[in-house]
Amino acid sequence: MFNEEWKKNYNSDMDRQKPSENSIERLKGAMAMPNNKQPTRKNGVAVWAALAACAVIAVAVAVPFGMNHFKKDSEPAAASPVPVQSSKTMSYSEIYDVVSKLASNDFYYAKGATRFAAAPESVTAAAQDSTQTLNTQDYSDTNVQVAGVQESDIVKTDGKYIYSISGKKIYIISAADGRMSKVSELSCYDYDEYGQQKGYAFEMYITGNRLAVLKNYYDYSYKDTVTGSPAAKGYFMPPRFTKARTGVEIYDISDRASPIFLTSYSQSGSYVSSRMINDYVYLVTNEGLYSMVKDDPTTYIPMVYSGDKGSLLSPENIHITIGPEDGYPAQYLVVSGIDAAKGELISTKSVLGYGNSVYSSLNNLYIASYSQYKNDNAYTDATRILRFSINNGIIELKSEGIVNGSLLNQFSMDEYNDVLRVVTTVNSVSAKSSDGMISKSYMYNCLYTLDLSLKTIGKTEGLASGERVYSARFVGDTGYFVTFRQVDPLFTVDLSDPQKPEVLSELKIPGFSQYLHPYGEGLLFGLGRNADEKSGKADFLKLSMFDTSDPGNVTEAAKAIIDGVYYSEASSNHKAILIDKDKNIIAFPADGKYYIYSYTHENGFMQKAVISSSEDTNELPYYYYQSMRGLYIGGYFYIISDSGISSYGIKDYRPFSKLAFD
Repeated sequence: MFNEEWKKNYNSDMDRQKPSENSIERLKGAMAMPNNKQPTRKNGVAVWAALAACAVIAVAVAVPFGMNHFKKDSEPAAASPVPVQSSKTMSYSEIYDVVSKLASNDFYYAKGATRFAAAPESVTAAAQDSTQTLNTQDYSDTNVQVAGVQESDIVKTDGKYIYSISGKKIYIISAADGRMSKVSELSCYDYDEYGQQKGYAFEMYITGNRLAVLKNYYDYSYKDTVTGSPAAKGYFMPPRFTKARTGVEIYDISDRASPIFLTSYSQSGSYVSSRMINDYVYLVTNEGLYSMVKDDPTTYIPMVYSGDKGSLLSPENIHITIGPEDGYPAQYLVVSGIDAAKGELISTKSVLGYGNSVYSSLNNLYIASYSQYKNDNAYTDATRILRFSINNGIIELKSEGIVNGSLLNQFSMDEYNDVLRVVTTVNSVSAKSSDGMISKSYMYNCLYTLDLSLKTIGKTEGLASGERVYSARFVGDTGYFVTFRQVDPLFTVDLSDPQKPEVLSELKIPGFSQYLHPYGEGLLFGLGRNADEKSGKADFLKLSMFDTSDPGNVTEAAKAIIDGVYYSEASSNHKAILIDKDKNIIAFPADGKYYIYSYTHENGFMQKAVISSSEDTNELPYYYYQSMRGLYIGGYFYIISDSGISSYGIKDYRPFSKLAFD
């Protein structure tokens, strides 16, 4: 519980951040529209979206530029779930009638959320944070959010071999005691009979003797637009892109020297995300609808493919939970479960709508999408969340909910003991109906707890006015999230009673953390940027170690600033960082180099190695190394880039061996 001094300081800080009236008027003037040009339904929503985006940019760049102080008595109304059209089986022609009306919508207004009839089942195995399970194997794995829930990446290892998507090939490399040798390779690209690229590999999974490669596919038409006849082979005709799809190619790698292609499955839409639990890959895509013809269901119904042979998704596997009045555009979210071990497509479900953030526990797949709702003349961010149960590749849509605000990324969601915890940033823009000018704008942050029916059961709102979430992490009954404007408030929230989330402390330090990771008992690692305490201007990369042993008094136990280094892929892609408490390794790429640190309570952060491009394989421009990965096998550390692999002794990180890729 807050003490009175903490409350006084917090309120004082918030009051000081209120912008001047002049700055508010400047933003109003910049956003003003001519009085005789009122927004219509079709283009008005885009205008309001632009206004909201401008408000966000204004806060990120300079807080005083148009951001009102948030007060409880002026808080926009919450997004109250209101039942809409229930999910039901419809014919293709009935589905067309719905999606064709959605095609005119160009933004995402959500009135509410459906509550599915099925009673919420109890989750017998709660999801665990990936760092809370001891690693008994003597090799590292892709850094994931939840233990037991694998995430795809460009580099994998099984402790004997390293698998790398580098350049135009997938390499299988033997790694024994620091020495590497190329065992086999596969092409990342597919071409059609006209020589046009029709597919490329971008990430992968390894499970036992199976390699599951994620691929983007593109379908083209070579028909003459006048005659409709196909082009003669060898005759040049600019291809017309017709459809995107995403899939999984499965290889038998029992003999690593001779991978055998087994099968491939794909589905309509562009890649959103994926997960793998045991041998089952769950693939998520978005499909936009454009030129729809009622008599041709392939133009408005999602498809699944075995190889290049496609079939329409059956109506009973398509969920229509929204109607034309809800304002969503014509899009589908498509989710499939694939058994990578047996090479079988288990199930596919589709929901009218889309997704942009994916979180998975061992039993549930949560997919969130940005929405917006209107209350009077206020347009406020909202997030629509879908929960799918997942079990050995079988997918079932169970519930749908909505909360205020937008998510930063997958770490903004976490399931624990049958409760979903969500951190959001709310942007709300109000406009005068007469002239379209901004009258008020708000930004603040919220934490919600939801049951398995995705009904909100607890919340804390209105935190850190004028700031947005930069990182979030949940560890058991505790939630952490970082907001930023001039200093870095690290909020610690007690979630032991999901119905009454309680902010325990707020640590303010210069800069901000963009990624948070538990580092053993009572410690939380943060990777982000340092910043000037007065101006808030961000500068160099910063490592922080927070002491969380006393949740009511979290402190920064140690920090390290990497002078001259501004960017790390790990700041926005958690799969690029390797953190292993048992090995005492914190390693990540940054500005074309690879940094390896250790941490002790006595000495704080200690830089163990900095491997530059000149030391790692060939000298190449730094941007070739934005996809660097590091891993260890036994007593050796390996760094993989597009140009090759280098190995180092894990005790002193002295160079040991190199292998160049073609």
